[in-house]
Amino acid sequence: MSTAEEEDDAEESAATKFDKLIMPDYVFCLEATEEFLRNRVMNLPESVVHGTHNDEEGLMKRLELYRSLNNDEETVLNYFDEKEYHPEKIDVTKDDSPMMRDTVERIKKTIGEPRNYGNFPFILLQYYSLIESPFIYQYTVSKFIHLNSRSYP
Repeated sequence: MSTAEEEDDAEESAATKFDKLIMPDYVFCLEATEEFLRNRVMNLPESVVHGTHNDEEGLMKRLELYRSLNNDEETVLNYFDEKEYHPEKIDVTKDDSPMMRDTVERIKKTIGEPRNYGNFPFILLQYYSLIESPFIYQYTVSKFIHLNSRSYP
């Protein structure tokens, strides 16, 4: 194998390396036309838009930035696709429900019930070996109990 081929293999290997622990379980791409987005922003009540960047000018600036950062070859979706995390594309222009409820329900159905939020503070403490400190341990235990004792609607 020549040096050039070895370098190409090394570059390809480095490009495909990633930490699976921090990769998402799901990747969703919400697709809409610029016209749809513009109409949606223009139909927002003035009370919602006032003092924010959610006006037509702000939207056009963000769309321009999005287009400049996402050319045909370099996109976030391509990155995930190359890593074998295939994005699920959802056309939100077909959702006429209030607050995109149908789209949200579709995503919730795909993801399912929450399942990975268990004893995170304890795992984190063990990971950083902070469990030796009684103060940090007690603080984390009290926060965990407080968070899990609240009733959620």
